[in-house]
Amino acid sequence: MANETFVSAGDMRSAAMRMSYQRTAMSRLKLLSYMSELAMKQGCILPTQYEQITKQVYDAENMLGAWMNSDKRRYGGKQDNDGR
Repeated sequence: MANETFVSAGDMRSAAMRMSYQRTAMSRLKLLSYMSELAMKQGCILPTQYEQITKQVYDAENMLGAWMNSDKRRYGGKQDNDGR
């Protein structure tokens, strides 16, 4: 959704909407990470499956964080405490 939100020069409303979608995506990645850990602890997935999910979530969080920082520099806005 964030990628489909076009932001023209000076359009702070669209920029805020795009950043909101990015924050939602980050929250959902964190939820996925938690749910996969819980699934492993309950024996629903194998530890190797959990490891693969964790690696992919980590990569996605890093890419999304870099994208969010790039957009904050481009459109302005205060960075969060964790740099995202």
